[in-house]
Amino acid sequence: MFGNIFTFILSLLLLPVCYGIGNNFFRLILKVNSFSGIESPWTYFICGAISYIFLQLIFFRPLRIYVFGHEFAHAIAGWLTGARVKTFKIKKSSGSVSLTKINIFIALAPYFIPIYSIVLILFYALFNICTKNVYNVNHYFQFLLGITISFHVALTVFAINQGQSDLEKYGVIYSLLLIFVSNCLILAAMFSVFFQVSFLEFLKDSVKDSWYAYLWACHLLIRAKENIWTKL
Repeated sequence: MFGNIFTFILSLLLLPVCYGIGNNFFRLILKVNSFSGIESPWTYFICGAISYIFLQLIFFRPLRIYVFGHEFAHAIAGWLTGARVKTFKIKKSSGSVSLTKINIFIALAPYFIPIYSIVLILFYALFNICTKNVYNVNHYFQFLLGITISFHVALTVFAINQGQSDLEKYGVIYSLLLIFVSNCLILAAMFSVFFQVSFLEFLKDSVKDSWYAYLWACHLLIRAKENIWTKL
């Protein structure tokens, strides 16, 4: 009971943050889109993202690939926080990983860490180091990055709609809000690296808008309280 009340309060406190970060993430995308030409990295990224959506709509959902990445993200998050992997099982459309401990980061990691995008970035960096940037594969990379990000977003939404015990551990609404905020932050950080937008500016504007949202909410509460006292 206490846990439900606590997560409900945290969810309410997170709502202005979701507004601030979500609003500025949308602005970030519009900003990148506004100065991107036909041959720009963003265009290749968008083409990759749309290509994956068509693949999923017309052909199939690569669930086994997603499930492996999902459970692998649990395992990596566990390793980063000092847990040991006891079992790791993958089936066609489901999987499980058993760890020596669990926390909210481990439970929610697969929903906001685009694991295949991170693997792609590591391979891209390693390739450029090994070849000393002799081969220009930037457009291929940006196209594949679009595919992996689209894959992450589409199948994360699909998985959440199926119902996930990971979210129930810490409250569904609170978990969804954290997932939304974390995805926006991670994707904004990625975009700042590859598409020439400022992550620091994004953070500053997000904090400012979140603060204004808090002030607006407080103002509404004060007015509501005054109206109640007036009627009494």
